Amino acid sequence: MHKKHGFFIPDVEYLEDPKGFLAYLGLKVKKYYMCLSCNDGFHPFGSLEAVQKHMKAKIHCKVRYGDGGD
Repeated sequence: MHKKHGFFIPDVEYLEDPKGFLAYLGLKVKKYYMCLSCNDGFHPFGSLEAVQKHMKAKIHCKVRYGDGGD
C-alpha cells in the first residue's frame, strides 16, 4: 500500500482487522469526501476527485495519528 500509493498507516502491526480498517477509510474518502489527515467530521470537498487531489497535493496520504501534528 505504501509503495504503490504512498499511503502510510502507523502501527499497522497492532491492527486486528486491517481489511476492515482500510474499508472504513475508503468509505470516509469515497462516500463522504473526507481528507483522512485534516478533516474532523466535515467534508468541504465536493467530489472524490477533489479530495484525492487535495490529499496528494498536501501529502495527506496518511492516517491522522496522535494529536495530528507532523
